[in-house]
Amino acid sequence: MTESLSHSARATLTRCARKYKYQYVDELEPKGTSKPLRMGSAYSDALEHWTVDAAYDFYAELFMSASNNTDMQYLKEELAVVVALADTYMQLVPKHEREYEFNLDNGFNGFIDGYMDDYTLVENKCLSQWNTMREDALALDDQVTGYIAAWHLTKNIPVEDITLQYHVALKPMIRQKKSESAVEFEARLAEVIYSDPTKHHIHCETSRTQQQVAEWLDSLDVSKKLMDMYKEDGSYPMNTSNCLLYNSKCPFMDVCITGNEQLLEDNFQRKEKRNG
Repeated sequence: MTESLSHSARATLTRCARKYKYQYVDELEPKGTSKPLRMGSAYSDALEHWTVDAAYDFYAELFMSASNNTDMQYLKEELAVVVALADTYMQLVPKHEREYEFNLDNGFNGFIDGYMDDYTLVENKCLSQWNTMREDALALDDQVTGYIAAWHLTKNIPVEDITLQYHVALKPMIRQKKSESAVEFEARLAEVIYSDPTKHHIHCETSRTQQQVAEWLDSLDVSKKLMDMYKEDGSYPMNTSNCLLYNSKCPFMDVCITGNEQLLEDNFQRKEKRNG
């Protein structure tokens, strides 16, 4: 049986085999969830179930574990943003099929966020900013190529007939003032987002050629061979050029620097399995 390999796992393997081992072989993740991941996950849940109730449910568990009033305040602000963005998205975009899971014979697997019809895929993102460089990068995005390839192979639809719509929700950069209550903040936030939802929802399209998909499939085979080699000899070498990638510190950096694997037990936990 071919071992599975997702886009995220493949990208991590390419950047640093040691990080790949910790994340995808040992299945570790940092204890606690960062703000961008919380908001992105709650937003994704709301769209998956096509109701903002799912976002409320996501944050309800976080409210239970909040350690102080400040943390609770931050969580409430995040929830207000997620709810407004999800609600306006569902008003702007027709309801469509959500999450399609694929598992290719070559081991590549993952979830496509949604699809409008047999020829139009949807990828949702919740980001703080969007610019022309990010939009231009879509033309070469490896994840997009993989999803189009997966749809092509699964549905037997010609590559050139498949379009992927990128739906980006932009989080407004506003915070609650000390002088206003939570209710007043939510009202001000709603006024900002609902007054012109199109300012907070960017939609663009991209596609791929048959040659691009063929090259992607060849590169996937290379990744599989590399993964098998590391697994066989157990080496998983570090790539220190990526410890501070994009000015963000790798969560496993302290473990690699000190060689103290007790830090793994202290600061990390096993990943929860995603429901299909």
